[in-house]
Amino acid sequence: MKKLLFVLLTVLTSAQAQTWPTQPLKFIVPVGIGNGPDLQIRMIADIIKPQLGQNIIVENKPGIAGAAALRDFVKSGNEHTFLHAFHGAIIVSEYVVKNPGYNINTDLTPVIHVVGVPHMILVRADSKINTLAELIQYAKGKSGPTFISTTARYVAGHTSAEMLAMLTGANFVSVPHNNLGQAQTTFLSEGAEVHIDTWQTSLPLIQSGKAKYIAVTTARRLDALKSLPTVAETIPGFDVSPWTAIFAHSNVSKPIVDRLNTLVNQALKDPKFQETFLKYSQTDVGGSPERLQQIIKRDQAEFKKIATKLNIQPE
Repeated sequence: MKKLLFVLLTVLTSAQAQTWPTQPLKFIVPVGIGNGPDLQIRMIADIIKPQLGQNIIVENKPGIAGAAALRDFVKSGNEHTFLHAFHGAIIVSEYVVKNPGYNINTDLTPVIHVVGVPHMILVRADSKINTLAELIQYAKGKSGPTFISTTARYVAGHTSAEMLAMLTGANFVSVPHNNLGQAQTTFLSEGAEVHIDTWQTSLPLIQSGKAKYIAVTTARRLDALKSLPTVAETIPGFDVSPWTAIFAHSNVSKPIVDRLNTLVNQALKDPKFQETFLKYSQTDVGGSPERLQQIIKRDQAEFKKIATKLNIQPE
C-alpha cells in the first residue's frame, strides 16, 4: 500500500510540474535594481518567460546582508515564488544577522548555480611583487602588517584576505570598505599593498596600467586568462569561488524544481546572457540542484572556519 501511494504521489507531482506555473512567477532578489544578481535574473526571466506562458516579476529586497529578502522568501512558501541570491546572503548572513528567521539548510531547496564571480588578487603596477609566493614572502619578512583592501566585511574579497592570513601565517590584515570606490582609493593611494576584487570590477585598474594581477581565487585557472595562476597553486586547497544561485522554498516539489532547473540551464546558454555575464565568470555555470547543494556545503564549511577565527558575532 505504501509503495502504491508513493507511485501515485510521484505521478501527481510530475503532472503538476507539466501544468506549472498556473500564475505569474516572482523572483525575490536581495539587492537593489541594477546590481549584478538583479540584472542576471531579469535577463533569465526574459529568456524563459515565453516557455512558461506566464509573466515573471522581480522584487528587489536589499538590506541586512540579504536577510530581509530571505525572510520574505521563506514566509512565501509557495511554488510560484523563488529566490535569486548572491553567495554572501546564503553563506554569510546567518552568521552576521541576529535571529535571521530562517535556516538555509531546511527552508531552501537549491535549484541551480547561475554565475561564478571570480575574484582577483592585485598589486600596484609599480610593485616589485609579481607572484603570490613573492607576496607571501614579502609579508612574512615585513616587520608590520601587509594590508589588503577589500569591499564590505565578510563578502568574498574579505573572506579571501582572511583565508590568506589563516593559511599562510603571514601578517595579512584586511581593510574592508563600504563600497568599491573607497576600496580602490585606499589601494591606489598606497594605504594597502594589495587589493582583492572581482574580475569585472578590477579590470579597469589593469587596463589603465595602475595595477596587475598576481592570482585568481577560484579553484582552477580562468579560460580567458590561462596564464594567471590560481591561489591554490601556491596554497593547496584554497578556493573562494563566490556565485549567484536560484532557490525554491523547501515545500516545492522536485518535478517543479527540476523543470525550472532545465529552463535556466538552457537560458545560461543564450548568446546574449553569455556575452553579458559569463564573459567575466567561470565556464562551469549551471548544472543540477545537487551540484549547487555540494557547493553550498563546501562554502559553509569554509566560512565556518573564518567565522570561528574572527569570532564573528551576529549583530
